[in-house]
Amino acid sequence: MTPPSVAVIGCGPAGMFFLHALALRRAKLEEEGNVEALAALPIVTCFERAPGPGGVWRSDRFKGDNSDGAKPTNMYEALFTNGPK
Repeated sequence: MTPPSVAVIGCGPAGMFFLHALALRRAKLEEEGNVEALAALPIVTCFERAPGPGGVWRSDRFKGDNSDGAKPTNMYEALFTNGPK
């Protein structure tokens, strides 16, 4: 059985969480010696435009700094989740 291939587009918080959860699952299965379940885990490739992880949350959108190569975005500016609680 060939494991599925998965592409993670962007290494922001959700991408990093997925990769971390998969790594924890892989470690648990290796510890248990569950070869069948290990073989079913996907082969994951993560694509990130910037040179490092973090996505939009890492980028410095407020100072106009574009040294990380990410394009400025206002996509998250108006979300209520970004405001003070």
